[in-house]
Amino acid sequence: MSETGISPFATLLLNLNQNLGQDGHKRMSQLLEGNQISKRDMENLKTPMEIFQKLEEGGFISEKSLTFLKELLTNIDRKPLISEYIEDYERQSSLEEVPLAAKIGPLKILFDELNAKLGVDDERTMRYLLTGRQISKRDMMQLDDPADIFNKLVESGFITVDNLEFLKNLFQTMTRLPLVKIVADFESTQRK
Repeated sequence: MSETGISPFATLLLNLNQNLGQDGHKRMSQLLEGNQISKRDMENLKTPMEIFQKLEEGGFISEKSLTFLKELLTNIDRKPLISEYIEDYERQSSLEEVPLAAKIGPLKILFDELNAKLGVDDERTMRYLLTGRQISKRDMMQLDDPADIFNKLVESGFITVDNLEFLKNLFQTMTRLPLVKIVADFESTQRK
């Protein structure tokens, strides 16, 4: 490709940006906020293109790895954009898809369900149990809510989609057995 031409990847993102509009931006924000993109950063992102740029900076999407982008569009009910733009881009670029370890779907869904069941006292207890041990005091002070805490634990390797023992132990220590059951049920659905 000529260095003076517009990158096909940039064109792809621009086309998606134009087709997503404000509704797409809102849905992406809800899905990614507190997970792949911090709440603080998300507040400053006003268009889908700005979200794409942040995801690119974070290594979630790139010219050679569109798995995350496809999953994102699927989760916000914009699957037609995949066949219209992404598959066309892949054909033209002859890409070999590079799988991306970070998934939106499974953990995001689990974290949303857990957040709905956690009260202020639960969050306070979680912060107490984790501060200075799994999460530094400085990092903990920057985390706004349980979703941020869960994502920090994912980032630190304490939680993965394949290993949720730490999360179950945390809720067991907090004597929140219904939350342990939610995590265990999630594990059993992931194995199927």
